[in-house]
Amino acid sequence: MGCCSGFARMLLITFNFVFWLSGAAILGVGIWILVDPDIEDYQEVISDATDDDQFLETAAYILIAFGAFVFLVGFCGCCGAIRSSKCLIGLYITFLVVVFAGELAAGIYVAIYSNDASDKLDEGLTKSIRKNYEDGSKIASAWDVVQKELECCGGNGYTDYDNSTWISKQTE
Repeated sequence: MGCCSGFARMLLITFNFVFWLSGAAILGVGIWILVDPDIEDYQEVISDATDDDQFLETAAYILIAFGAFVFLVGFCGCCGAIRSSKCLIGLYITFLVVVFAGELAAGIYVAIYSNDASDKLDEGLTKSIRKNYEDGSKIASAWDVVQKELECCGGNGYTDYDNSTWISKQTE
């Protein structure tokens, strides 16, 4: 084995180790979203704004699946490079093509729909505050926690409370 091939092999092992760790991190974030009880307030606000009760849970499962796949790809790459296995390296290349295609598709999707999604979320957050934010309600408690943790007011600012049911009750 020549010097260049040894260097390439070590570079491949290092790259795949980092890839493997990133898969573990993505997997961990997905699991964290599912099990952290503090996420419940964010879920309440998002579900009220988007009319999707399972938005964060669905996102968590997607992260878990993607993280597990990246973890597997990194593992195959590391093992293939360490053992110089043509079969594992071939499987690794196939997985990399799938990951690349998935990332490309996701990137195109985000580029096309990100402004629309952002506008709909802004509109939903404002609607949530104006229509559903009332003293003692579950959504008001969730909004209070989210605003306190993020040190902000409303979804887009304090003007979200203009013409809200909460403001009209405060000024009566």
